[in-house]
Parts: sequence; structure tokens; C-alpha cells
Amino acid sequence: MATPKYVETDVKLSDLVLDASNPRFAQLYSGNSQDDIIRYLLEEEDAMDLVRKIVNMGFFRPDKRLWVLKQPNGKYLVKDGNRRCAAVKALQNPSKYGLSRSMKIDKLPVIIYEDAKLLESMIREEHTTPSVKEWSAIAKALEVHRLAQNHASKEVMMSIDSDISRFLKIANFYNQAVKICGDRLNELLRNSGKKGRKLTIFERLFQSSESCGYKFGNIRSNNAILIHDEALFKKYVNTIVKYLQKNPDTTYHVVDKEKDQKAFLLRLGILEAPTADEASSTTTDAAPSTTSAGRSAKPRKFIIPTNRTENLFPVLNVLRTIPDSLKKVLQEGQRICFNSNKDNGYPNASVSLLRIAFESTLDFILKDTLVNGNSLSRRNSFNDDRLSYRKKALANIVKSTSVRRKLEHFKLEFANLIIHDNWTPTNKEILEYAFRVEELINWMLQEKSVFENDLDLSKV
Repeated sequence: MATPKYVETDVKLSDLVLDASNPRFAQLYSGNSQDDIIRYLLEEEDAMDLVRKIVNMGFFRPDKRLWVLKQPNGKYLVKDGNRRCAAVKALQNPSKYGLSRSMKIDKLPVIIYEDAKLLESMIREEHTTPSVKEWSAIAKALEVHRLAQNHASKEVMMSIDSDISRFLKIANFYNQAVKICGDRLNELLRNSGKKGRKLTIFERLFQSSESCGYKFGNIRSNNAILIHDEALFKKYVNTIVKYLQKNPDTTYHVVDKEKDQKAFLLRLGILEAPTADEASSTTTDAAPSTTSAGRSAKPRKFIIPTNRTENLFPVLNVLRTIPDSLKKVLQEGQRICFNSNKDNGYPNASVSLLRIAFESTLDFILKDTLVNGNSLSRRNSFNDDRLSYRKKALANIVKSTSVRRKLEHFKLEFANLIIHDNWTPTNKEILEYAFRVEELINWMLQEKSVFENDLDLSKV
């Protein structure tokens, strides 16, 4: 006969320990003690309603057993049923928690598990049923993230919610933002309270992430958050949290659309309105002017909101198989990258290698992308020795407006001036140029199927 995997019994209330890492409320309350958890559950997680129900019934329902995990010290950690347990504990000392009634309960019915993994799987299954109060979005996100960090299968994570990517982004953003604002952020993410229920606002603003100093990786990286401008990211989080605390009636409608987000971020001072000169420069997108002698003059600076000072190519995210020849080009770009923090370096060589890296990557993906068995590079619109024509041809079949514009606005003249006219750019100009090259290379070298899905190959 198989050994039972759990035991149904009664356990002394004093031996039951509330779980501070419970995903329903983990990290959203500021205390460290059992009393703090009880107060939080009473005030923020509707445990007060359970107090009233228990008092009105006059007993704790025996069919509502707590699911607990046996601990080495003989205590029992409550893994499911923390609100019910907290309600009973509060009734033992009503004045301490602001209650008007008390009820003497010495023991509670429990199911004792010794296998943590088995218990976790049972809880996940239990909380996918509509009869149980559904976890909040932040609770789901933190649990999906925990599972991802423990290399759980896709099926296990989908038992929490089918939209794994969405919840990984929420969790990764939260884990960075909470370091900056702590309990001020937690208050905004709770499911109750006048200032709560603001997660949707932060989530909608993910669309403007790159303008706020960060972006997300793809699902293979568990949608890791990549902060490319730490100062801007901190300013963004602090400013949004401060604004929402002062304006608790704000809803996601203020940032529902891209144009609304831009106006919102400009109004809060997170984005700076361009000057007249910058607006003109953005319109022409750093196109070089021409002197009276017909010679190209120094191009205008790129208008990119970044304070990056790292080496070039700091975050290459190659997710498809590439030939050794292209690997060597990218590695060489990293080896001779120019560091703006150093007085010495090779700025002209760096920019030249950036252009070569872009051209080599573009040539590779054109050869590797097939349409009816033939590579794009053999099509008339792509079969041109001039890099600018191949770049334009690719832009013409890109579905995403933002990516298409990045390709169209990426000016090769910048590198041409350096290579042929012996012009030495400033550190800022090099880094801004590198930022654009890096974005485009990472887009081209994403997973093959994802990249090809970004293209409208019917136009070829």
C-alpha cells in the first residue's frame, strides 16, 4: 500500500505560522512579523470579511481545511488559507487588531504535506478554479517569475495564467522598481485602498519603456528587464509613483494610447520637449548638410534620450544561429569598442566597425530569409551593391511602423563622413550611433521565426 502523501488532522493555532512569502501578498506589505501579516490581510486582502463570517456562524468550517507544510521545528507553515488563519488569530486578541468581538478557537483543521513541490502543484490547481478568490495580477506575476527562476515548465507556469510573457514583464519591472520606491510602490499595486489598483497604468506605460530608460528582453530571457539609462529609469519610477500618490483617482485612460503616453511623460518632465533646433534635427534625422562647395558637412546630432557611457555593443542579444564569419565581425566590434570614459580609444575605427557590423548582419539575414525557396538577397529589390538600397528594401517590407522608421532614419552618411572625410566625432555622437546600430542588429538577429513574422513577405 502506498504511503499517504498528506494527513488530515487538527493543529494548535499557536503552531500555525503565516507564510510571509505567499504569492498572494508577498512583498506588498511592509512588516516583518506575524502581527504585521495579520494586519495586512485584515486591511488589504479582505480577511476582515472572513472574521465577520466566522463570528456570525459561531465556528470555523471544518471543510475549509488549511493546507500546511510541516517544518523541521515542529511548526506548520500555512501555504493555503492564510486569510482564514489570520482571521482566527485576530479573534483571539481582538483589541490588538481593532475588532469588537472575540472567539476562542484552539485548533484548526489542516491537511499536512511534507512534499513542498506536491503542495505547490495542488495550490496552483486549486487557484485556477473560479470558486476561489482569484490572485491579483501582481501575485500571479511574482509566482510566474518564481517558477521561471526555478526552471519550471511552460505548462506549470501556464497553470497560473496563459499569458506568461505579460506576467514576467510585470514581475521583472516590479523587482527593479520596488528597489527605488519600496512601500510607496507597493501601496499603488494593492487590490484595495484609495491609492491601490494602479498596476494597469504601469503596464500600459511598458509601451514607452525605451523612452524611460529600459526595455524588456524576449521570452527566452524570461522577458528580463534591461536598463540602459539607470538615472532616467529611477527618475521615471520616482516621478510616476509620486504623481499617482498625489492623484489617486488617476486611471489607465490617461496613458491608454501612445500619443497620450508621450503627453503624460512630457507633462511630468520625464521626457523633455525638443527645442526648435532639435525638432528640426529630428525631422531630417541627422541628414548631413551640404556646403557651397558641394561637400557634405558635419551631420546634426542624433536626438536619442540616453546617457549611456558604456562600451559599444554592451547588450548583444543574438537568438538565432549565425555563421562564424559574422560572429568574428561582431566580436571584433566588441574588442575595439570605444569607451567614452577613457581618454584613449579608437573612435573612427569603432564607428567604421559599427557600419561593417550592420552591413554584415543585414547581408546575412537577407541570405537567410527565404521566399518560395529563394533568398531575399537574390530578389531584384535587394540585389544591389549599394547598402542604402538594401536597407531601404528591407524597410519597405517591415510590418512594424517603429522598426521601419528606425531603418529609414538610420543614416549611413555618418560613418561615410568619418571613413572618407577623416572627421572625428564626439563621444556622445559615437554612443548615439552605436545605440541605433545595436537596436537594429538585435532586431535582425532575434529568433528566425520571430524576425520573419515581422516582415510582410507578400510584398517581395
